[in-house]
Amino acid sequence: MNAVPAFATSCEDLDRDAFVRGVEQHAVVLAQYQCGSASRARAAVLLAKAQFHQRATDAADTWPALYWRCVMAQPALRTRVGRDKRNPVSLLDAGPRAALLLRFVARLEPEQGASALEVSPEAYRHALFRATQTLADNGIDESWMRALRDRLQAEARPPHDDPQDIVVVAPSTRTPPAWLRPTLMGALALLVGLGIVSFFWVPSFLRPKPLALGQFETLAEQKPAEVMPAITNLLAGGDFALLADPQGAALARDLDLYSWYAASADTPAAPASGSNTLPETTMPETAGPDVDADSSGADHAP
Repeated sequence: MNAVPAFATSCEDLDRDAFVRGVEQHAVVLAQYQCGSASRARAAVLLAKAQFHQRATDAADTWPALYWRCVMAQPALRTRVGRDKRNPVSLLDAGPRAALLLRFVARLEPEQGASALEVSPEAYRHALFRATQTLADNGIDESWMRALRDRLQAEARPPHDDPQDIVVVAPSTRTPPAWLRPTLMGALALLVGLGIVSFFWVPSFLRPKPLALGQFETLAEQKPAEVMPAITNLLAGGDFALLADPQGAALARDLDLYSWYAASADTPAAPASGSNTLPETTMPETAGPDVDADSSGADHAP
């Protein structure tokens, strides 16, 4: 009689273990993103597993809500996470981040997510809205949101023997390899060192060698390659135009004289000092002979 209940109890334990194994990897990934540490996430999931086994009943339909309630109740999942632009989830506050992870990783409906966080469905939806709005304000559009969901679900599917801290890198951000920075710094230090050394030390093959007198060679006199004829020199001269026009050359020589003549021709001539005009007489009119008397006498003459 006692064997049946013991057998049934062992079967129920096996069922609970199978349920936990099916969702445990999802819980590990969610806890890692929620607290930012793989070691704290693993410890929190183990504690939640023990609490679930203590509180679980025979009703299997209550197991998902109970399990996620035990996971989200762990104090490690309520600590603050350092913000990292390479990990968009870290830009969210604890409440909105938990709501988003329950939706993306645990794939819980709003009512189940609200039960896991022990809040009302309206409060859960508001936290989910705040999460999406914060990501949108930081440049995470709809397509990147879907990529983030697929990435989280892919990480939750395969088992990880030794989980590490997870960093989600946005598509527009590329993390350089770890060896690149030390290599560049070493190359820069080498170049600076060579530049400093060059001020104080010059290799022997770059040093200028002094010139000895015996190294100079006397150049032999060389004849001109071509001798131009006299007519060519005449044509190339600057006075060829004057030589080709003798009349113009003579006119150019007398140009000063012509200029003076043209200027004096335009100036009016002054009156001469020895004028031929007769001066007026200084004698009074009464002193002269009476012209009328002479004429009258002439009329009376025989």
